[in-house]
Amino acid sequence: VPSAPAAPASVVPRKPGQSVNVRIRAMHSELDARYRDMVRRRTETVSRAGGGRVGYLHLPDMERTGYSEFWRHYAAEVRKGALLVDL
Repeated sequence: VPSAPAAPASVVPRKPGQSVNVRIRAMHSELDARYRDMVRRRTETVSRAGGGRVGYLHLPDMERTGYSEFWRHYAAEVRKGALLVDL
């Protein structure tokens, strides 16, 4: 656990005969993680409901973030035959 909100911490998981250093940094906000989880859940739901033949693409806005999200997911989702675009 960090000693200060912005201070990183190191954790050493102990396994027989080895150790691994892991650097942990607290997130400024959990909003990005929640957003990614929401998109992942909706993508899985659409894929399951469409029998793997329908893609899902969420665009949070029509600016830089939305443009980034579009290009991050478009190539994988458009190959499925149909595409549900959530604006």
